[in-house]
Amino acid sequence: MTIDPTTTAADDLLQALAVGDLRADDADVAARLRAEPQLQTRWLELQATLAELQHVAASTPRDQQPPGPSLAASRAVRTFRAATTRQRARRVGVGLLAAAAAIWLLVWSPAPTPAPTPDPRLGSGEVAAAMSPSGVWGDGQPFAWPAVRGAVGYRLQVRAAADGPMQLLPDPALGEELFPRPSWQPSASERQALPPGFEWRAIGFDGSGQQIATSPWARTQR
Repeated sequence: MTIDPTTTAADDLLQALAVGDLRADDADVAARLRAEPQLQTRWLELQATLAELQHVAASTPRDQQPPGPSLAASRAVRTFRAATTRQRARRVGVGLLAAAAAIWLLVWSPAPTPAPTPDPRLGSGEVAAAMSPSGVWGDGQPFAWPAVRGAVGYRLQVRAAADGPMQLLPDPALGEELFPRPSWQPSASERQALPPGFEWRAIGFDGSGQQIATSPWARTQR
């Protein structure tokens, strides 16, 4: 089945991304995510869940996985599609069904193959495509970036030029706490305080305050 990422329903788009029918770095998909900040936030949250499930499955030895008949990856995908068609009215349902499909794919597939899931620690091409804003910064558009496994907070670095001074958001010099989630909705005054054009990137910190991941730079302008 051909999926048009520019017109398909949001839940169907998330489903296609979760099972690999679409890629986040596809030009049409990336444009759709940039145009719909709420959809992009849902995808980033689902992406982090899938990455965590992949990590758990990869760290579990085959001889310790639950006994039972092998389930082909294609059958798991079909099951996931049928279930999401019946229950896609709820956002939580989509996330849970995608997680269930990921478990089937990762645990029961007889011959695991590399998946195009972006690295949750930031830095891959798909991660760069998922950062928002990138390009024109629309009115009311939040900052959003992929979640980092093990991070308890995030800080943004902003600069008007590659050799210019760096601005930190939140600013530790002012005693401001880290962003607890991989997104930030600036107020009108906070938006106005930023340069008309700038580069930004996200940094993830663990519970001890150590920097554990840094994203690529994204260029944007109002």
